[in-house]
Amino acid sequence: SSMRNATYKVIRNYRLAGSPVDEFYDLQADPFETRDLLRGTLTPVQAANLQALKAATEQLRASP
Repeated sequence: SSMRNATYKVIRNYRLAGSPVDEFYDLQADPFETRDLLRGTLTPVQAANLQALKAATEQLRASP
């Protein structure tokens, strides 16, 4: 599943075994999604956007 805003995109990859794996991209700086921001240290702005996108995804998944 994925969720995005104007700048960022989070992708959650579900595996058959184990926990899901997330990816997080800055679409303005990296429109081809080649640099997963979760492989480094997030800025406070990036971290806030990641949490907001994850919350929006969970809210959407929980709705009937």
